[in-house]
Formats: sequence, C-alpha cells, structure tokens
Amino acid sequence: MAEELMERRYKRIVVLLVFSILLPTGVLATLSVFAQSREAELILTEMEQNHYAVARAICGRFDVELLSAEERIIRTANLFCPDEVTEEGMEDFFGLLRRRHRLVGEAALVSEGGEVVWPVEPFGVRGVARTGRRPFVEPTNPKEIEAQKRAVEAKILLDRLEHSGASDEEVERRTRRIIREVRDEEVVARARLMLAQVLVKRDVAEAKKVLREVFNSSAVVGGVPAALEAMLAFLDAGGGESDEVAHRAFKLLLDSAAMLKKAKFDALLARLKKHIKEGDLRYRGLERRLGALLSRWRMRRVVSDEIVPVIREYLKGVYHTRLRSRHIRRRVGDSGWEVYSYFAVERRLLYKEQRTRFVVVYRLNPEEVRSLLVFVLNRTGPAGEPRLRVKLFGKVAFSDDVGSEQFSVRYEPPNAVVPLLVEVYSAHVVKLRSWLLGRAVFNLLLVVFLVVLAGAGVLLVLRSVRREIDLARLRGEFVSSVSHELKTPLTSIMMFAEMLKEGRVRGQERLKRYSEIIAAESQRLFRMITNVLDFARIEEGRKQYQMQKTDMREVVHRSLVALSYHITSTGFTVETKIPDKPLQVLADPDALEQVTVNLLSNAIKYSRDEKWVGVRLEKRDSFVILEVEDHGIGIPEDEKGRVFERFYRTTISRASKSAGTGIGLNLVKTIVEAHNGKVEVESEVGKGSLFRVILPLMEEGSDGASADSGRRTADTDGTEGQSGDGRV
Repeated sequence: MAEELMERRYKRIVVLLVFSILLPTGVLATLSVFAQSREAELILTEMEQNHYAVARAICGRFDVELLSAEERIIRTANLFCPDEVTEEGMEDFFGLLRRRHRLVGEAALVSEGGEVVWPVEPFGVRGVARTGRRPFVEPTNPKEIEAQKRAVEAKILLDRLEHSGASDEEVERRTRRIIREVRDEEVVARARLMLAQVLVKRDVAEAKKVLREVFNSSAVVGGVPAALEAMLAFLDAGGGESDEVAHRAFKLLLDSAAMLKKAKFDALLARLKKHIKEGDLRYRGLERRLGALLSRWRMRRVVSDEIVPVIREYLKGVYHTRLRSRHIRRRVGDSGWEVYSYFAVERRLLYKEQRTRFVVVYRLNPEEVRSLLVFVLNRTGPAGEPRLRVKLFGKVAFSDDVGSEQFSVRYEPPNAVVPLLVEVYSAHVVKLRSWLLGRAVFNLLLVVFLVVLAGAGVLLVLRSVRREIDLARLRGEFVSSVSHELKTPLTSIMMFAEMLKEGRVRGQERLKRYSEIIAAESQRLFRMITNVLDFARIEEGRKQYQMQKTDMREVVHRSLVALSYHITSTGFTVETKIPDKPLQVLADPDALEQVTVNLLSNAIKYSRDEKWVGVRLEKRDSFVILEVEDHGIGIPEDEKGRVFERFYRTTISRASKSAGTGIGLNLVKTIVEAHNGKVEVESEVGKGSLFRVILPLMEEGSDGASADSGRRTADTDGTEGQSGDGRV
C-alpha cells in the first residue's frame, strides 16, 4: 500500500514538472520560431512585391512603346499605300515601309476574300516553254517535216530506253545516233544527259565533255532546265572547275524558280549544296537572293495557313477591334518565337478592276524589338539595384551581371505583344536572407538550449525523486527482511531456553544438543546484528578497522568453526584447500572473518539439492586469493554487475523466496576494498557461483604491530559500493 502511494506521488510530481516547466518552455520556443519565420516571410514578401512592381513597370513601358511604333507604321501605310494593286507598286510600297520603320520585317498584303496578293508566289508560277514545234500542223517543207518526224521518233526511243532497262552499250549507241541525226534541241539535250550517265561509269572525262555541251542549252527536260541538270551531273562526277560550274548552277537554279515546284526546287538545291563551299564570298549575293526567295514563300505559307482565318474574322468588325488583338504569336522550333501584326488599310484599293479592302500583315523584326527593349530599359530600368535579366522571344535579350546565388523574381505579362520574361535579382535580398537565417538559427539554438537545460533539470529532479522513492522502498524491504531474519534465530533461542527453564529436557545428550543450538543461533543472531551495525557505520563513514598482521588460514578456520553447527545441521559438505604455510596480510581479522562468513552463508543459503561448498586459499604472486564456490542457483549474466549494490537481490534469489537483507555482499565489497583488495564473481544460472577475494600479501619484515597503523577508517561515505546481493 505504501509503495503504491509513493508511486502515485511520483507520477504527480512528473506531471507537475512537465506542465510547469517543459510545456511552457516548449510553447514559448514554438511561438518564438513561428514569429521569427513570419517576420522573415513578411520582409521577403515586401521585397518580392517591390521587384514585381519594377518588372511590371518595365513590361508596361515596353508594351506602350511597341504599340506606339505600330501606330506610326499604320499611319505611314495609310499615307503611302498606292491606289491600285500592282506588282511594281507593292514592291515600292513595302520597300518604303521597311525603310521608314525597321520594326517591319517580311510583309504581305491580303484581300478581304483571303487571297494573298503580295508577296507573289515564287515557285511554279510560270509554264514551261517548248523548244520544238508540233509536227504535222500544216504542210511545210519536206525537210522540216522529216526533221520533226525524226525528233518524235527519237523522243519515243528515248522513252523506251529509259523505261525498258536496256544495256549500257545499246543506250550509248542509240543516244550517239540521235545526237548525230536529230536537230531538236530538247531531244538532243535529253540524249546527251542519258549518254553522260552511261559514260560516267567508264570514262568520266568524256562524260563531262558531253555534259559541257548542254551547259548553254535552253531546253527543259522533265520540267527542269537541261543546263541545270547537266551542271549538277557534272558536279556529281567531280573534277576541276567545280566552283565555277557550281556558281553558274546556283544562279540558274534561282532564275528557274518560277518554273519549278517547291519540292523539286528543294531537291535540286540539296544536290547543289553538296558542292558549295560554306562561307565562300562568291556565293553571298546568290545566298541573299535564295534567302529572300524562301522568305517570300514562307511568308505566303504562314499568312495563308495561319493568319487569313483570323483576318476574315477581323474584317467583320475592323472598326471595333482593339489594337492589342491585332497580333498573332507563333512558336518556331523549340525556343524561337515569331510575332505577326496586321491592320486594315483605311481606303479600298483597285484590284482586278474593282475596289477591295486589304489587310497589311508584317512580321516584327526581332532585332528592332530588342533595340526597343534596350531603349526602354535605359529609360525605365533601375540603376544598380535591383539587377535585371530580360528574355525576349525565349532568348536572353538583356542581362546585368547577376549571380546564381542571388534572389530572383520572375514576371511574364499575360497580354504582352511579344513573349517577354523579366527576372529581377538583388544581392541585398541574399544578405537579408542570410541575416534572417542566422538570427533564426541563433534563436532556435538558444531556445533548444533552454528547453534542453530545463529538461535536464527536470530529469535530474525526477531521477533524484525516483532515487529517494526507490531507496525508501528498499529501506522498507530491508527493515522487513532484517526483522524476519532476526526473528528466526530468536524464536529458536526462546523455544529451547524455555524448554531448559521448565526442565522438560531429559538426558545429558539432549541437554548438550539444545545448548549447542542455543549457542549457534545466538552466534547467528550476533552476526546479523553485527552486519546491520557495520552497514550503518559504513554508510555514516564511522567504520574503523584494527589493522594487524593476520594469517588468512586462521580467518578461514574461525569462519568454518563459527558456521560448523549450521553446516552440520543442514547436511552440507565443505571441501577446503588451504596451504600449509602462513599467508600473512595486514588486515582486521574480525572484518575478514565477517567477509568469509558472509560468503559461506550465501553459498549455503542459495545451494540447491547438491549440498556442497568449496573453500580455497592460495598465494598468487604478491596476492592472497580466497575463493568460495557453490553449486547453487547462480546469478544471471546481466545482474552480475549489480549484486554488490546495497539492498539489491537478484531475480532468482527473490523467486526462491529465500530470506535475505541485501547488504551481505555490499559489506563484503566495502570491507575488501577498505583492505586495498577487490572482489570478483563468476556465475552461471543453475550451475553455481564462485566469489573470489583478492588481498595484497603482507611484505616480509613488516609486523603490523604499530599502534598508529593498527587503526584505519573505512574509505566510504555511505555511497561507495552501494550494492549487495542480499544473499545473507
């Protein structure tokens, strides 16, 4: 009942300390960290809002400047647009528009019906002229009729040779004959091309000679100028003068674009590109012509495929459409962008003998857009801090010297004319973050330190309280055990003394035996009282020893005599191994006898059916070894270190219900250590235990009889060696 009361009090103390110290400290720490993080968040949010304001201001100013430039383009177009739509007039008009406004790139003119009037289609718009006359149109000169017949027959023969898979010898023989006999330019050019294909396999020089004869031909073979095909075949054959021939072929290809479809043009250009040296200055003019040609074609495709459907909707309410809606953004490749702007010409233009509304479409020049952006940044952008990096059309158009570690705010306007992204950097924010982080870490560490310190204090208090409670419980158990231990021999003494007093004992033998029992139990009672008194003196630091020259053999002998009745009555066999020569130590003989008796008593008390105890005394080097062994219940491995604690009893000893006080082994350890010795234990559960006492051997020539050295005080303050097995 008292133990349960102490346990409840301990739990109350724990709850009180947790709610009075740890919980408030933890709450204050949490509030402090939360307030710190909230403050940092507010400061950084304010800085971020300022950066967003800078980014929005730049984007807004750039948007205004771009729209103003486009308004100027509209005014110029309405002022200088020709009244009639002609190819020459459109060429002059758009040239003027590009010269006056560099923002204008490629441009187009679209009618309200969706027809792309400008730029004109560059590929496949001109028919292929024939070089020969149709035969038998009307009666002519017989020689001319005969020549036309030969040309038609030769053409049929060439078709058959081309598709029949004839041998090279037959192709060479027949094409040479056609070249000699036929005078039609187209047929002869075709025959020479076929002959060159055969000759190039065995005689490249002759094949190139045949091809050179076609270089100046105006004939068209298969929809391709024969001269161009001959030049490409000449280049494929390799050899000298390839640069000059390639230059002529390039020029002829560009001149023939109007009669070639785009797919055919691309195939011929791919063949030609293999023979053109990249970066050669002679091709720069031709490459510019090629770029303009492809640009016109691409502009027509983009306008007709993507912009015309939008323009038709735009023309339905042209006077009510906001300027900002007149832009089309188009993704090109993985990272590029194109922006097209369009507007309606104010007056109707004459086209195909009627007045029609037209829309001007132009692509914004990326370089001019970047120049306009730099102009805006120089006028509006901040000087110094914060720093900027602006991406235009998906690429970096402007960048200050920024570091990757600096704070960044990104802003992309949702309705911008061109794809624009502004990133704002500031080194001050990095410093601010570092300072806030440092202060937060310092406060957190300080709070953690205080919490840990408070927790450590609480744990120490709880440990001390727990210790006192455990000590009070052990003291209670000790008092109960001592009372029980003292009561057992005292009962025997009282019983036999009463029998002797009343004269109920008959016979000298029985009288002697009862007297021996009274004497033995008195000695046992005396040893118990001595143990308790010595334990109390040791705890108070008052224990003193009479140190003198002592023979350990005599100590063991007296101990066995003191326990002789107990050993005999319990049926134990004590096996001794004691040397013949004296083993002298400087010690208190009564204290050592108490050590030996306690060890023997434990061995007897905790033995099982095998009633055997071994006592060995020997000399090892400069030490005296006393070993007491039993075949009893043993000590668990994890409890060997605690058997010498005061009041401690092992789980096996408590389970065996053997009486004990828990101070016997504690006294053994304390006394032995006071004699500069040590105690060791070896044990295995169910097989027994062996206690070993090691004492220093007395040096030769020392008699230990000095009055000053014959008294020593135990080196203990009541806490050292707070252990005991409770096996006495």
